[in-house]
Amino acid sequence: NIFFLIYFLLYSKVLYEYIFICNLMFVIGFLDDIKIKVSPLKRLLMMIFSLLFLIHFMSIEIFNIDIPFLSNFLKNDIFSSIFVLLCFLFIINGANLIDGFNGLLVINLVIINSVLLYINILNGNNEFSIFLIAQIIILLSFLLFNFPSAKIFLGDGGSYAIGSLVALNSIITNNLNQIILHFFSVSFILFIFSCKDTDVVGLEVQPSSDRIEISSSNFGQNDSLFSITISTESVDSLRSDETSSLLLGSMFDPIFGFIHSSFFTQISLS
Repeated sequence: NIFFLIYFLLYSKVLYEYIFICNLMFVIGFLDDIKIKVSPLKRLLMMIFSLLFLIHFMSIEIFNIDIPFLSNFLKNDIFSSIFVLLCFLFIINGANLIDGFNGLLVINLVIINSVLLYINILNGNNEFSIFLIAQIIILLSFLLFNFPSAKIFLGDGGSYAIGSLVALNSIITNNLNQIILHFFSVSFILFIFSCKDTDVVGLEVQPSSDRIEISSSNFGQNDSLFSITISTESVDSLRSDETSSLLLGSMFDPIFGFIHSSFFTQISLS
């Protein structure tokens, strides 16, 4: 809250969405920190209803994600609110999930905020860039007392709060810099439309003459029962310290393409 107060004194802007969401998520997580027993399901429901209310009340939305079929759905208010809610839930709970080792969460958040900072600096969003720099400085200051030997901890309240910070940072960065986020869309499309049939991966590479076919004849009730023992032998490693010849050069294979081979050597005293 002191951080948001300083921002208000500098820019005369009240960051309502940051203040309400971060503080509310902190309170939900802090209940567990002070040993007030709240079941995971009740905690999740508290997050869902409170976030839905704030998303609708403060009109938090993602303008464009550069994926045509999803962008069309985002024009629907109900779908847009649910989509933003899922973004918050994934990031907030993901932050709490990886906060199990000293410095692990903070280092991840510093990297994420640094990437967001680079994107905003690249597009001249100076005011928001300063906001991100301030967050990175705070995270690095906390890291001094949390890694490698921890003197202070985030707890559930802290991980929920800074997780919601990063969620808002990501949404605002997306809305401010819509034209340069094609990489994320391409990555998502490659993930969605990647190979789905795992039973035939590689069959087009192996010649049909090398495939093993198994057949059986039912002469009796038990004649068709048999067992096959299969093992894998590693043949892809070559020792180069006790060989009389070394492989050097390249070749083109019609299936695997260009294959290159090289070696390194050194002279040592015997």
